[in-house]
Amino acid sequence: MRAFAQEPKAARRAETAAPAPPARGHHTPRPELNTAPGPARPGHDFGRVSVLPPDRTPGTASVGHRFPFSAAIRRAGPAPQHDSMTAHEPEPVPNFDAAAGPAPVAGPAGPEPVDAGAVLFPAESLRAATLPDQADAIASTLGYKNSIKQEGAQPVGEFGVTRPVYAFEPPGPHADQAAGTFTVTGTVVAQITYQITTTSGRTDIASDADPDITQQNYRTVASDLTPSPTTTTVTPGGAVALYKGQPPRTRFWAADLTVNHELVHAGEDVTFGQEGVTIAQNWFNRQTAATYDDVGALLNRVTPMVVRHVDAKMALPGRELRAYDRGAADYRARAQAIKRKGDANGYAPPAPAPRAPNAPSPPARKEPAPG
Repeated sequence: MRAFAQEPKAARRAETAAPAPPARGHHTPRPELNTAPGPARPGHDFGRVSVLPPDRTPGTASVGHRFPFSAAIRRAGPAPQHDSMTAHEPEPVPNFDAAAGPAPVAGPAGPEPVDAGAVLFPAESLRAATLPDQADAIASTLGYKNSIKQEGAQPVGEFGVTRPVYAFEPPGPHADQAAGTFTVTGTVVAQITYQITTTSGRTDIASDADPDITQQNYRTVASDLTPSPTTTTVTPGGAVALYKGQPPRTRFWAADLTVNHELVHAGEDVTFGQEGVTIAQNWFNRQTAATYDDVGALLNRVTPMVVRHVDAKMALPGRELRAYDRGAADYRARAQAIKRKGDANGYAPPAPAPRAPNAPSPPARKEPAPG
Protein backbone atom coordinates (compact mmCIF):
# COMPACT_ATOMS: atom_id res chain seq x y z
CA MET A 1 0.00 0.00 0.00
CA ARG A 2 1.20 3.53 -0.78
CA ALA A 3 0.70 7.18 0.27
CA PHE A 4 2.17 10.60 -0.32
CA ALA A 5 2.61 13.70 1.78
CA GLN A 6 1.43 17.04 0.39
CA GLU A 7 4.08 19.49 -0.79
CA PRO A 8 4.00 23.26 -0.27
CA LYS A 9 5.43 25.24 -3.16
CA ALA A 10 8.95 26.54 -2.67
CA ALA A 11 9.05 30.17 -1.56
CA ARG A 12 10.58 32.55 -4.05
CA ARG A 13 10.81 35.65 -1.85
CA ALA A 14 11.38 36.08 1.86
CA GLU A 15 8.41 33.89 2.64
CA THR A 16 8.22 30.69 4.66
CA ALA A 17 6.79 27.63 2.90
CA ALA A 18 3.56 26.40 4.43
CA PRO A 19 3.85 23.12 6.36
CA ALA A 20 2.86 19.96 4.51
CA PRO A 21 -0.50 18.42 5.48
CA PRO A 22 -0.51 14.97 7.09
CA ALA A 23 0.72 12.10 4.95
CA ARG A 24 -1.76 9.65 3.57
CA GLY A 25 -1.34 6.00 2.76
CA HIS A 26 -0.32 3.77 -0.25
CA HIS A 27 -3.85 2.29 -0.17
CA THR A 28 -6.26 0.93 -2.74
CA PRO A 29 -7.42 3.11 -4.44
CA ARG A 30 -4.13 4.99 -4.24
CA PRO A 31 -4.26 8.71 -3.40
CA GLU A 32 -2.36 11.26 -5.42
CA LEU A 33 1.37 11.52 -5.16
CA ASN A 34 2.40 14.86 -3.72
CA THR A 35 5.64 16.61 -2.98
CA ALA A 36 7.01 18.62 -0.09
CA PRO A 37 9.99 20.72 -1.17
CA GLY A 38 11.63 22.96 1.36
CA PRO A 39 12.10 26.65 0.66
CA ALA A 40 14.38 27.14 -2.32
CA ARG A 41 17.50 29.25 -1.95
CA PRO A 42 19.60 30.82 -4.64
CA GLY A 43 24.28 32.93 -6.49
CA HIS A 44 20.88 33.48 -6.40
CA ASP A 45 18.93 32.31 -3.37
CA PHE A 46 15.37 31.22 -4.16
CA GLY A 47 14.29 32.02 -0.65
CA ARG A 48 15.13 35.66 -1.44
CA VAL A 49 14.61 36.22 -5.16
CA SER A 50 15.31 39.71 -6.48
CA VAL A 51 13.31 41.03 -9.38
CA LEU A 52 16.42 42.84 -10.67
CA PRO A 53 19.11 41.17 -12.79
CA PRO A 54 22.56 40.81 -11.18
CA ASP A 55 24.00 43.82 -13.02
CA ARG A 56 21.25 46.16 -11.79
CA THR A 57 20.78 47.64 -8.38
CA PRO A 58 17.71 49.34 -6.90
CA GLY A 59 17.50 52.98 -7.95
CA THR A 60 19.32 52.55 -11.28
CA ALA A 61 17.69 54.81 -13.88
CA SER A 62 16.67 53.66 -17.33
CA VAL A 63 18.85 55.26 -20.05
CA GLY A 64 17.44 56.24 -23.45
CA HIS A 65 19.42 56.86 -26.66
CA ARG A 66 18.56 59.08 -29.64
CA PHE A 67 19.31 57.83 -33.13
CA PRO A 68 19.08 60.51 -35.90
CA PHE A 69 17.01 59.51 -38.89
CA SER A 70 16.69 61.22 -42.28
CA ALA A 71 15.62 60.00 -45.69
CA ALA A 72 14.72 61.28 -49.14
CA ILE A 73 11.80 59.64 -50.90
CA ARG A 74 11.06 60.06 -54.62
CA ARG A 75 7.65 61.54 -55.25
CA ALA A 76 5.34 59.34 -57.25
CA GLY A 77 3.91 60.93 -60.41
CA PRO A 78 1.71 59.79 -63.26
CA ALA A 79 2.77 56.57 -64.84
CA PRO A 80 5.03 57.13 -67.86
CA GLN A 81 3.23 56.84 -71.20
CA HIS A 82 4.68 54.43 -73.72
CA ASP A 83 3.95 53.95 -77.36
CA SER A 84 2.90 50.49 -78.27
CA MET A 85 6.15 49.93 -80.15
CA THR A 86 8.57 52.28 -78.38
CA ALA A 87 10.05 51.93 -74.89
CA HIS A 88 11.04 55.06 -73.05
CA GLU A 89 13.69 55.31 -70.37
CA PRO A 90 12.28 55.83 -66.85
CA GLU A 91 12.55 59.28 -65.39
CA PRO A 92 15.83 59.80 -63.57
CA VAL A 93 15.87 59.88 -59.76
CA PRO A 94 16.37 63.42 -58.58
CA ASN A 95 19.85 64.24 -57.35
CA PHE A 96 19.69 64.95 -53.61
CA ASP A 97 23.21 66.34 -53.66
CA ALA A 98 25.18 63.67 -51.79
CA ALA A 99 28.02 66.15 -51.54
CA ALA A 100 25.97 68.13 -49.08
CA GLY A 101 26.69 65.43 -46.51
CA PRO A 102 24.39 63.88 -43.92
CA ALA A 103 21.66 65.79 -42.23
CA PRO A 104 22.75 67.53 -39.04
CA VAL A 105 22.28 65.52 -35.81
CA ALA A 106 20.23 67.12 -33.06
CA GLY A 107 22.12 67.68 -29.85
CA PRO A 108 20.98 66.89 -26.37
CA ALA A 109 19.26 70.24 -26.00
CA GLY A 110 16.11 69.14 -27.79
CA PRO A 111 14.54 67.71 -30.93
CA GLU A 112 15.55 68.68 -34.42
CA PRO A 113 13.91 71.89 -35.64
CA VAL A 114 10.95 71.46 -37.95
CA ASP A 115 10.60 73.62 -41.05
CA ALA A 116 7.55 75.86 -40.70
CA GLY A 117 6.25 74.61 -44.05
CA ALA A 118 6.74 70.91 -43.22
CA VAL A 119 3.94 68.47 -42.53
CA LEU A 120 4.16 66.99 -38.99
CA PHE A 121 3.48 63.30 -38.33
CA PRO A 122 2.89 63.10 -34.52
CA ALA A 123 5.10 60.50 -32.90
CA GLU A 124 2.23 59.10 -30.85
CA SER A 125 0.35 58.29 -34.07
CA LEU A 126 3.16 56.08 -35.38
CA ARG A 127 3.48 52.43 -34.31
CA ALA A 128 6.31 51.48 -31.98
CA ALA A 129 8.05 48.13 -32.53
CA THR A 130 9.20 46.08 -29.54
CA LEU A 131 11.64 43.19 -29.56
CA PRO A 132 10.77 40.04 -27.58
CA ASP A 133 12.14 39.82 -24.05
CA GLN A 134 15.74 38.70 -24.07
CA ALA A 135 15.89 35.35 -22.25
CA ASP A 136 18.98 33.36 -21.24
CA ALA A 137 19.43 29.64 -21.52
CA ILE A 138 19.32 27.37 -18.47
CA ALA A 139 21.93 24.72 -17.69
CA SER A 140 20.93 22.64 -14.68
CA THR A 141 22.49 19.84 -12.69
CA LEU A 142 20.00 18.13 -10.41
CA GLY A 143 21.34 15.54 -7.98
CA TYR A 144 19.29 12.79 -6.35
CA LYS A 145 19.38 11.21 -2.89
CA ASN A 146 17.05 8.83 -1.08
CA SER A 147 16.35 7.43 2.35
CA ILE A 148 14.06 4.58 3.46
CA LYS A 149 12.94 4.38 7.09
CA GLN A 150 10.32 2.49 9.06
CA GLU A 151 8.53 5.25 10.89
CA GLY A 152 5.35 7.28 10.95
CA ALA A 153 1.71 6.67 11.71
CA GLN A 154 0.35 3.15 11.53
CA PRO A 155 -2.04 2.37 8.68
CA VAL A 156 -5.75 2.11 9.37
CA GLY A 157 -7.42 -0.93 7.86
CA GLU A 158 -4.25 -2.02 6.04
CA PHE A 159 -1.38 -4.36 6.84
CA GLY A 160 1.24 -1.83 5.71
CA VAL A 161 1.71 1.58 4.11
CA THR A 162 4.52 3.32 2.21
CA ARG A 163 4.75 7.12 2.07
CA PRO A 164 7.16 8.78 -0.41
CA VAL A 165 7.92 12.51 -0.38
CA TYR A 166 10.05 14.26 -3.02
CA ALA A 167 11.60 17.61 -2.12
CA PHE A 168 14.65 19.76 -2.79
CA GLU A 169 17.37 19.19 -0.22
CA PRO A 170 17.81 22.19 2.11
CA PRO A 171 18.96 24.91 1.85
CA GLY A 172 17.60 24.61 -1.71
CA PRO A 173 18.70 24.94 -5.34
CA HIS A 174 21.20 27.61 -6.34
CA ALA A 175 21.41 29.68 -9.55
CA ASP A 176 24.12 31.89 -11.04
CA GLN A 177 23.88 33.97 -14.21
CA ALA A 178 26.91 34.41 -16.44
CA ALA A 179 27.65 34.46 -20.18
CA GLY A 180 24.00 34.39 -21.15
CA THR A 181 23.20 31.28 -19.11
CA PHE A 182 21.53 30.59 -15.77
CA THR A 183 23.45 27.73 -14.16
CA VAL A 184 21.18 25.94 -11.68
CA THR A 185 22.27 23.27 -9.22
CA GLY A 186 20.22 21.42 -6.63
CA THR A 187 19.47 18.01 -5.17
CA VAL A 188 16.11 16.27 -5.00
CA VAL A 189 15.69 13.95 -2.03
CA ALA A 190 13.30 11.01 -2.00
CA GLN A 191 12.26 10.56 1.63
CA ILE A 192 10.50 7.18 1.83
CA THR A 193 8.87 5.97 5.04
CA TYR A 194 6.86 2.83 5.62
CA GLN A 195 4.97 1.33 8.54
CA ILE A 196 3.03 -1.85 9.31
CA THR A 197 0.07 -2.39 11.58
CA THR A 198 0.09 -3.81 15.10
CA THR A 199 -3.68 -3.74 15.42
CA SER A 200 -4.86 -5.95 12.58
CA GLY A 201 -6.68 -8.34 14.93
CA ARG A 202 -4.83 -11.23 13.29
CA THR A 203 -2.16 -13.50 14.74
CA ASP A 204 1.41 -13.00 13.51
CA ILE A 205 3.09 -16.21 12.31
CA ALA A 206 6.84 -15.68 12.21
CA SER A 207 7.83 -19.19 11.06
CA ASP A 208 6.64 -22.80 10.90
CA ALA A 209 7.81 -23.13 14.51
CA ASP A 210 5.63 -20.30 15.80
CA PRO A 211 4.02 -21.30 19.15
CA ASP A 212 0.65 -19.96 17.97
CA ILE A 213 0.35 -22.85 15.50
CA THR A 214 -1.48 -25.90 16.84
CA GLN A 215 -2.53 -29.22 15.44
CA GLN A 216 -6.06 -27.87 15.38
CA ASN A 217 -5.39 -24.59 13.48
CA TYR A 218 -2.40 -25.40 11.23
CA ARG A 219 -4.56 -25.91 8.12
CA THR A 220 -6.10 -22.43 8.52
CA VAL A 221 -2.66 -20.92 9.12
CA ALA A 222 -1.25 -22.55 5.98
CA SER A 223 -4.26 -21.45 3.92
CA ASP A 224 -4.05 -17.85 5.17
CA LEU A 225 -0.39 -17.62 4.12
CA THR A 226 -0.78 -19.29 0.70
CA PRO A 227 -0.54 -16.81 -2.23
CA SER A 228 -3.58 -16.59 -4.49
CA PRO A 229 -2.88 -18.24 -7.89
CA THR A 230 -4.93 -15.62 -9.74
CA THR A 231 -6.39 -12.16 -9.26
CA THR A 232 -9.93 -12.54 -8.00
CA THR A 233 -12.59 -9.86 -7.94
CA VAL A 234 -15.71 -9.17 -5.96
CA THR A 235 -18.80 -9.03 -8.14
CA PRO A 236 -20.78 -7.14 -9.30
CA GLY A 237 -18.63 -4.06 -8.56
CA GLY A 238 -15.43 -5.63 -9.85
CA ALA A 239 -13.38 -4.62 -6.80
CA VAL A 240 -10.26 -6.70 -6.28
CA ALA A 241 -10.60 -9.30 -3.53
CA LEU A 242 -7.12 -10.75 -3.93
CA TYR A 243 -4.31 -9.91 -6.31
CA LYS A 244 -2.35 -12.74 -7.83
CA GLY A 245 0.31 -13.65 -5.26
CA GLN A 246 -1.59 -12.06 -2.35
CA PRO A 247 -2.30 -14.30 0.66
CA PRO A 248 -5.84 -14.06 2.10
CA ARG A 249 -4.73 -13.52 5.77
CA THR A 250 -8.21 -13.88 7.24
CA ARG A 251 -7.02 -14.81 10.76
CA PHE A 252 -3.22 -15.14 10.47
CA TRP A 253 -0.57 -12.95 8.85
CA ALA A 254 3.23 -12.57 8.71
CA ALA A 255 4.59 -9.20 9.87
CA ASP A 256 8.11 -9.77 8.49
CA LEU A 257 6.80 -10.64 5.02
CA THR A 258 4.55 -7.56 5.15
CA VAL A 259 7.65 -5.42 5.78
CA ASN A 260 9.26 -7.02 2.71
CA HIS A 261 6.19 -6.09 0.67
CA GLU A 262 6.42 -2.43 1.70
CA LEU A 263 10.14 -2.40 0.94
CA VAL A 264 9.33 -3.43 -2.65
CA HIS A 265 7.12 -0.34 -2.92
CA ALA A 266 9.82 1.83 -1.34
CA GLY A 267 12.48 0.53 -3.73
CA GLU A 268 10.30 1.33 -6.74
CA ASP A 269 9.60 4.81 -5.37
CA VAL A 270 13.36 5.38 -5.31
CA THR A 271 13.94 3.99 -8.81
CA PHE A 272 11.08 5.84 -10.48
CA GLY A 273 11.98 9.01 -8.57
CA GLN A 274 15.46 8.93 -10.13
CA GLU A 275 13.88 8.55 -13.56
CA GLY A 276 11.59 11.50 -12.81
CA VAL A 277 14.49 13.74 -11.80
CA THR A 278 16.27 12.92 -15.08
CA ILE A 279 13.11 13.76 -17.05
CA ALA A 280 12.68 17.03 -15.12
CA GLN A 281 16.32 18.02 -15.62
CA ASN A 282 16.13 17.40 -19.39
CA TRP A 283 12.98 19.53 -19.52
CA PHE A 284 14.56 22.25 -17.37
CA ASN A 285 17.59 22.47 -19.66
CA ARG A 286 15.32 23.24 -22.64
CA GLN A 287 13.80 26.30 -20.92
CA THR A 288 14.92 29.93 -20.95
CA ALA A 289 14.56 32.66 -18.34
CA ALA A 290 14.89 36.43 -18.34
CA THR A 291 15.11 36.86 -14.55
CA TYR A 292 15.80 34.88 -11.41
CA ASP A 293 12.07 35.02 -10.74
CA ASP A 294 11.57 33.08 -13.97
CA VAL A 295 14.08 30.49 -12.78
CA GLY A 296 12.27 30.17 -9.46
CA ALA A 297 8.94 29.61 -11.23
CA LEU A 298 10.50 26.86 -13.32
CA LEU A 299 12.04 25.24 -10.23
CA ASN A 300 8.59 25.00 -8.68
CA ARG A 301 7.62 22.66 -11.52
CA VAL A 302 10.45 20.16 -10.97
CA THR A 303 9.22 18.05 -8.05
CA PRO A 304 5.62 17.90 -9.33
CA MET A 305 7.06 16.58 -12.58
CA VAL A 306 8.93 13.89 -10.62
CA VAL A 307 5.73 13.01 -8.77
CA ARG A 308 3.71 12.65 -11.96
CA HIS A 309 6.26 10.18 -13.33
CA VAL A 310 6.31 8.12 -10.13
CA ASP A 311 2.52 8.17 -9.93
CA ALA A 312 2.18 6.88 -13.48
CA LYS A 313 4.69 4.10 -12.87
CA MET A 314 3.07 3.09 -9.56
CA ALA A 315 -0.49 2.92 -10.87
CA LEU A 316 -2.76 0.04 -9.89
CA PRO A 317 -2.83 -2.87 -10.40
CA GLY A 318 0.79 -2.96 -11.52
CA ARG A 319 2.46 -1.93 -8.28
CA GLU A 320 0.58 -4.49 -6.15
CA LEU A 321 1.02 -7.30 -8.67
CA ARG A 322 4.77 -6.67 -8.74
CA ALA A 323 5.09 -6.47 -4.96
CA TYR A 324 3.02 -9.60 -4.29
CA ASP A 325 4.88 -11.47 -7.02
CA ARG A 326 8.19 -10.61 -5.33
CA GLY A 327 6.94 -11.95 -2.00
CA ALA A 328 4.96 -14.97 -3.21
CA ALA A 329 7.83 -17.45 -2.93
CA ASP A 330 8.46 -16.58 0.74
CA TYR A 331 4.76 -16.85 1.63
CA ARG A 332 4.43 -20.14 -0.23
CA ALA A 333 7.50 -21.63 1.42
CA ARG A 334 6.22 -20.77 4.92
CA ALA A 335 2.72 -22.09 4.21
CA GLN A 336 4.04 -25.35 2.79
CA ALA A 337 6.40 -25.90 5.74
CA ILE A 338 3.49 -25.42 8.16
CA LYS A 339 1.29 -27.85 6.24
CA ARG A 340 3.98 -30.52 6.04
CA LYS A 341 4.63 -30.30 9.74
CA GLY A 342 0.95 -30.38 10.61
CA ASP A 343 0.25 -33.29 8.27
CA ALA A 344 2.94 -35.19 10.15
CA ASN A 345 1.19 -34.43 13.45
CA GLY A 346 4.07 -32.11 14.29
CA TYR A 347 1.97 -29.64 16.24
CA ALA A 348 0.35 -32.20 18.54
CA PRO A 349 1.37 -31.84 22.18
CA PRO A 350 3.94 -34.43 23.24
CA ALA A 351 2.52 -37.63 24.77
CA PRO A 352 3.02 -37.91 28.54
CA ALA A 353 6.02 -39.98 29.57
CA PRO A 354 5.11 -43.55 30.66
CA ARG A 355 4.84 -44.02 34.45
CA ALA A 356 7.41 -46.32 36.03
CA PRO A 357 6.06 -49.52 37.67
CA ASN A 358 4.95 -49.11 41.29
CA ALA A 359 5.42 -45.33 41.02
CA PRO A 360 2.85 -43.45 43.05
CA SER A 361 0.05 -41.93 41.08
CA PRO A 362 0.13 -38.15 40.81
CA PRO A 363 -2.05 -36.48 43.41
CA ALA A 364 -5.57 -35.73 42.31
CA ARG A 365 -6.27 -32.14 41.45
CA LYS A 366 -8.01 -30.37 44.24
CA GLU A 367 -11.03 -28.47 43.06
CA PRO A 368 -11.61 -25.07 44.66
CA ALA A 369 -14.40 -24.85 47.15
CA PRO A 370 -17.60 -23.44 45.71
CA GLY A 371 -18.40 -19.82 46.39
